[in-house]
Amino acid sequence: MIFKSSEEIRFMFLDFFKSKGHHVIKSSSLIPTLNDSSLLFVNSGMNQFKDFFYGFKKPKYNEVVSIQKCLRISGKHNDINNIGYTSRHNTFFEMMGNFSFSSYFKKEAIMYSWELLTSKKWFNIPQNKLVITVNSLDYETYNIWVKDINIPKENIFLVGNNNNIIDSDNFWKISYFGLCGTSTEIFYNFNDKSLKNFHNTKNSSYLEIWNLVFIEYNLNYLNKLEVLPNKSVDTGMGLERIASVLQGVKSNFEIDIFKNLIYLLYNFLGINVSIINKNILYIIIDHIRSIVFLIIDGIVPSSNDRGYILRKLIRRVLLNIKLLSIKKNFELFDLFNVLIDDIIKYEYIKNKEKLLNKIKYFLIKEEKKFLIILNKGLEILNCYLLKLKSGDILNGDLIFKLYDTFGFPLDLIKDVCNSRNINIDLHGFNKNLNIQKNKSRYYSKFNISNFATSIVCCDKTFFYGYLNINKFNTKIISIIVNNDNVNEICINQSGILITKDTIFYPELGGQRSDIGKFISKDKKSVFIVNNVKKNGNYIFHIGYILKGMFKLNDNVILIYDEYNREMLSCNHTCLHILYSSLKLLLGSKIKIKGSSIKKKKITFDFNYFKPLSEKKIFKLEYLVNSIIKKNIFINESFINDKVENNNLNLFYLKENFNRYLRFISIDNFSREKCCGLHVNNTGIINLFFIIKEYSISHGIRRIEAVSSDYAFKYFYKKRLLLNNLSKFLSLNDNFLFNGVKSIIKKFNLLKNKYKDILNIYLENLNYFFSLKECFVYKKIFFLVKDVTFLKISKNILYILLKKLIFRFKLQFILFLRKKDYIINLYFLLNSKFLKEKINIFVKKVVLFFNKENNINFNANKNKNFFYVKLSNNEFINFKLIEFIKYIKLCISGIYF
Repeated sequence: MIFKSSEEIRFMFLDFFKSKGHHVIKSSSLIPTLNDSSLLFVNSGMNQFKDFFYGFKKPKYNEVVSIQKCLRISGKHNDINNIGYTSRHNTFFEMMGNFSFSSYFKKEAIMYSWELLTSKKWFNIPQNKLVITVNSLDYETYNIWVKDINIPKENIFLVGNNNNIIDSDNFWKISYFGLCGTSTEIFYNFNDKSLKNFHNTKNSSYLEIWNLVFIEYNLNYLNKLEVLPNKSVDTGMGLERIASVLQGVKSNFEIDIFKNLIYLLYNFLGINVSIINKNILYIIIDHIRSIVFLIIDGIVPSSNDRGYILRKLIRRVLLNIKLLSIKKNFELFDLFNVLIDDIIKYEYIKNKEKLLNKIKYFLIKEEKKFLIILNKGLEILNCYLLKLKSGDILNGDLIFKLYDTFGFPLDLIKDVCNSRNINIDLHGFNKNLNIQKNKSRYYSKFNISNFATSIVCCDKTFFYGYLNINKFNTKIISIIVNNDNVNEICINQSGILITKDTIFYPELGGQRSDIGKFISKDKKSVFIVNNVKKNGNYIFHIGYILKGMFKLNDNVILIYDEYNREMLSCNHTCLHILYSSLKLLLGSKIKIKGSSIKKKKITFDFNYFKPLSEKKIFKLEYLVNSIIKKNIFINESFINDKVENNNLNLFYLKENFNRYLRFISIDNFSREKCCGLHVNNTGIINLFFIIKEYSISHGIRRIEAVSSDYAFKYFYKKRLLLNNLSKFLSLNDNFLFNGVKSIIKKFNLLKNKYKDILNIYLENLNYFFSLKECFVYKKIFFLVKDVTFLKISKNILYILLKKLIFRFKLQFILFLRKKDYIINLYFLLNSKFLKEKINIFVKKVVLFFNKENNINFNANKNKNFFYVKLSNNEFINFKLIEFIKYIKLCISGIYF
C-alpha cells in the first residue's frame, strides 16, 4: 500500500462513487436537521437521510455519497470516557458512506466496497488482509462474498443467533421498532496470520473499517419482521480508521490529522514528549476539534442540552491542561488560535475572523468561570488523593462533598482519578445524591405521581376547551382525597375531581391552567378549582369544597374564569408572535429554551450570547405590536400524527388531545405546533410591552413581557412614577433625565470623597499601629490600644480593624476609646472559638471597669465585631499594663 493522506482518502472515496453514478451530498450540521428529539447530535452518516429510509419524503437522487461530520458524546453512542485511553475512539469524527434508496442492494453494495478497498486504482489494500463477518441467517450475503467476490471461506465468519435474528450480531435496528436489516462488516487484519483470535474482542490486531447495512424489514410492535416493498443500503466507514490502515499506523492519534495538531501542541506548550502523559494530550486535541466544530454549527456553552456538552468539553480541556503542570502562562484561546487552521482545513468557513472572535468570546468567559471551581476543587481533591495508592478507591462521601459543596463536576473527578489509577466509589456517591434529592424534593399537597390509579370509568378525560364554551355539563367519574379514591367530598375538604369531559385547560407547555368552579345542578354545592393538571389520559381538577358536597357520578356544571382565560390566551398568542419576531430580528438559529405563560406576564427564554440593545428591544416591541394591530385571525388546524410535517419546529411539549396534533397559524408570520389557549384575533390583545431582558445562564437570555390589560397597567404605572419624580424634583419631563444625572454625579463625588478619607487612614496604618504593640499569649496574637484620638466612625474603624487582622495575622483585637467620659470597647475576632465564648469574656472584661455590670453590650455576629459602652469615670485611673494582665487571665480561662 502507498501512503495516502486524509485529504487524498476523502477525494478518492467521493470520486469512486461519483464514477458509479452517485450524487455527492454535503455534510449536514452536527445539529440534527430533522425534528429528531432522540438525538442531541448527528452521530452517523445516515441521520440526514432518515426521512428517505422511512418513506416520508422522496429523494431527489436514489444513489448518494457523503462524508458526514459526527459527534459521539451522548446517549447510546457516548465515547467520551474512552478518549485518549483507546486507539480508536474520537468524540468528533467523519463518517464516509454510500446510500441506495430503492435502487441497488446487497450485491452491488458489496462489489463497490470490495473494488474501492482492493483495486490498485483506489485504496489497493491486499485482499488477504481483509476479514468479513456475515449474519449466520443471511445466506444471500454469504453467497455473494464466496461466489461473486471469491473470498476464501476461512476469511468469512458467520455470527449471530441462529434462533432469533432480531437480537443478533450483524443485525441493525434503527430503534426498538421500525427499519432494520442484516449487515456485513469488513475488518482489516494488521498481523494475525492464523485468524484464531478473531472473535477475541480485546485483540487489537483487527480493526472494523466498513459496515454495510441492508435495510429490508420493518420490525412491528408485535416484534415481527415485515418485508419492505422498497429496499435500501446504508454504509459507514470512519475516515480516521481507514486513514490509520492506509498510513500504516495502529492508532487514530498517529494519522496525519492528529500528528500535525500534536506537533503544534508540543511546540506551543514547550514540553518534552518523552516525559509527558500522551493520553492527556490526546484528550486535549480530540476535545479542541469537537469544540471548534460545535461553535461553527452555532452551539453556545450553557447548562443544558447541547450547550452543556460544549461546556463539558471546554472544562475537560482546562482540567487536562492543569494536569500537565505546564509552567507557561497562557489563555485557552491562545492554544485554539495556534491549532485553528489545521482543524478547519477541510471545512469551508466564510469568515474566519468572525469565527475566531466567537470562539474567543466563549472561551474567555468559560475559562474565567471554571478556573475558580477547578483550582479550589483540585486543591481539596489532591489532599484526599495523597493518602491513597494506585488501585485504591476514593470514598463516595468525599466525592459527593466535592460535587455538592464545591461544585466540582463528577466527570472531572473521574478524569483526575483515572490519570492516577485511582478507582472511585460511584455507589457511595449515588447513594448520597439520592438522599439529597429526596430531601430537596418538594412534596406538594397533591402529589400527582402518587395518586390512586384505580380509575376505570373511562379511557380518558375528553377535552372540549377549544370550543370556548364557558359553561359545560358533565359527570364526576372519580374523587381523590388524600391520595385515595373516595365516594364523596364534603365542605372544607380539599381534593381532586375527575370528570368524563372538561372545558378546563390543564397546565401544559409552560402555560398556567384555567381556574374556576364546579356547581351542582341544584346550585347548593360549589367546588373551587384553583389548579388543573394532566396525568396520563386524565385531567385532574384540584381544589376545595366551598359549600355542600359532591358524590361519585354526580352531574355538575363546569364554569371557568373567563378573565383569567382571556389573559392567558392573549399572553400565549403574544409568545408565538414574539418567537417569530425574534427569529426575524436575530436570525433563524434562535430557538426557544423555555417559557412561562401566566395571567399577568410571560417569560420567554432563547439562545443568544449577548444582551439585546435598547434599539433591538424597541424594534422587537414594534414588530410584535405591528402584528397585533393588523387584526389577523388565528387559524387552528388539527393534523393526524402520521402526516406530521417534520420540518416544523416543536414549540411546546408534544401533548395532544384526541390523538391529533394542533397547529396554530398567524397568517404567514407564524405556524407552530401548540396545544395551548389562543385568542381568535390578534387585535383583542391591544398592546404588548417588554419589561426587561437579561441573562439566566451563559448563552441563554430571558425576556419578561406583558400584554393586553396588564400592558396598559404597566404603562400607567410607569407614567405615574415619572410624574411623581418630576414633581418631587421640581423638574419638567423634558429635563428629568439630565436633572437626575446631575444629582447622581454630585452623589458620586461625595462618595469618592468618603473613599479618599478612608484610603488616607488605610495608607497611614503604620502611623497609628505598630507590630511592636502586639503581644503573643499561648500562640494567640493581641493588640490592645488606646485609640481615643481617632476621629472616625464605627464603620471606618471596622474596616481598619479587618485590615489589621489580615496584616498582622491577629486572632483578637481590643480597642479602647473615650469620649465625654464614656468608655467604648471594640472587639474584633478572627477565631470561631473566641466568637462562641465572647459573652463570657466580655463579662469578665466589663468587671474590670465596673463591678456593678452597668453596661450596654451590642454585637454584630456577622462581622465578628463587638461593641461595649461603659458609663464610668474610672478610666482616668486605668493602667493599660494591668488591663493586659487581666485579659491574659481571661483568655487563659476561656481557651484552656
